[in-house]
Amino acid sequence: MGPPPSVSLLLRPFEAADEQAAVAAHARSRRTTSTFLLGYEPGMPWSDWLADTERNLRGVDLPADRVRSAFLAAVVDGALVGRVPSGSP
Repeated sequence: MGPPPSVSLLLRPFEAADEQAAVAAHARSRRTTSTFLLGYEPGMPWSDWLADTERNLRGVDLPADRVRSAFLAAVVDGALVGRVPSGSP
């Protein structure tokens, strides 16, 4: 047995091209207790959700109960495989 194959994981902001895969993952996650896309509601324009994540990243116009945060897409070989939320004080 040799070493496991190398996998290159990229963490980046979500993009317009991620909509189909991300919304599908969100729909699957809603059948369980998790939520794939924080703050996304079915039928919400994807551009609105992207704008919300950008405001959260910059810490602009946040509700009183929120802190600046990053919400990144996890991508392997160009395919969305997950997401990584990260808050900061």
